[in-house]
Amino acid sequence: MFRKLNFCYIQFLLIFIFNSSFIVFGKNAGNFKENYNDLKLELITDELEIPWGMDFLANGDIIVTEKNGLIFRINKNDKLIKIEGGPKSIETGQGGLLDVQLHPNFIENQWIYFSYNKKKKNKFTTAVSRFEFNNDKLTNEKIIFEALPYSNKRLHFGSRLEFDKEGYLYITVGDRGSRDVNPQDLSRHAGKVHRIYDNGDIKQCKTQKLRLIEPE
Repeated sequence: MFRKLNFCYIQFLLIFIFNSSFIVFGKNAGNFKENYNDLKLELITDELEIPWGMDFLANGDIIVTEKNGLIFRINKNDKLIKIEGGPKSIETGQGGLLDVQLHPNFIENQWIYFSYNKKKKNKFTTAVSRFEFNNDKLTNEKIIFEALPYSNKRLHFGSRLEFDKEGYLYITVGDRGSRDVNPQDLSRHAGKVHRIYDNGDIKQCKTQKLRLIEPE
């Protein structure tokens, strides 16, 4: 049995590149071997509880999010500096403060993005906010994405953020505990990868037809 669906065709590739050095948050630093190379683990800090996402400033400092909503900058001396402000994330179930991503032109605009668990009327969703970052403070919040509809389930929020070379922001959203419904329903945001402009606008793309084969 076949179905034809009209949808916005998106090509994407999320690449995680592992070089000769790793950054480790925890107490299991040491040496270990891979098939193709020797890798060295370097302990940066063991003062975090549940770190979720991280990104690097131009000077090598690391911005780290914690599930409980705290945000830190780790400087070159491995010292944790708390960053003030940030999204009003809700830590419940698997949700909380999630990923962080600097804008490709961060040096010019100081924009930094966070994905997080957002609450409304006792329901939850994955949202993304943009802030300006100056002197370890986050200001001028703009909510640029909210996954709809909200759900009372407290699991599978996602989320990862990534910019491509053209400046589009990709957002992954988990299936929100409804894996047999949300990923296959194009009217729902959950269970998908979304591509938007850096200000939250939706990227227009050509409509194509996709033929799906339903499993027997």
